[in-house]
Amino acid sequence: MPIGSTCRECGAPLPPDLGWCARCYTPVTPFAARPRLHEPGTFVGTPTPDVRMSRWRAGPTTMGPIGRIVVSVLLLLLLPWWALVVPLRSIWRKTRVVEGGPSTALDRLSQRHPVLGREIRVGSAATIAIALVAATALGAFWLTREPVQRLLWIGIAVIVAGSFLLAREHDL
Repeated sequence: MPIGSTCRECGAPLPPDLGWCARCYTPVTPFAARPRLHEPGTFVGTPTPDVRMSRWRAGPTTMGPIGRIVVSVLLLLLLPWWALVVPLRSIWRKTRVVEGGPSTALDRLSQRHPVLGREIRVGSAATIAIALVAATALGAFWLTREPVQRLLWIGIAVIVAGSFLLAREHDL
């Protein structure tokens, strides 16, 4: 067994080959043997969580499907088609998603807001008011567009609705 580098009595440095301290002549005792903590050949460390790659689930540094779809639609409206390759590729690349974390938006919300949790309620009057405002805005928007723009917006709405349905069906 190894010995310490200093004397336990006086603190003087110990030469490795002597059995006593050169200053106070105290006998040097080796350290006591400790039992093994782990069996030889076993893994010692922290286990890594199961990691999977996904385009739909939000990761620690990425947005989920709603944010990706909204940003994609905004880019489609603002940029010409030939300038979309690089931004859309970076938005829709697969990212690491740790399993065992919150899987739905409500689970993430309940983690961030433990007081609200799943109990988010909107009254019937507020729901009707929100629906009326949204319907009025959509109607005004629809009436101010030309037929070609209307077809473009219908296509975007079909793509977004299909994406949401796919994400919901696959629990992403």
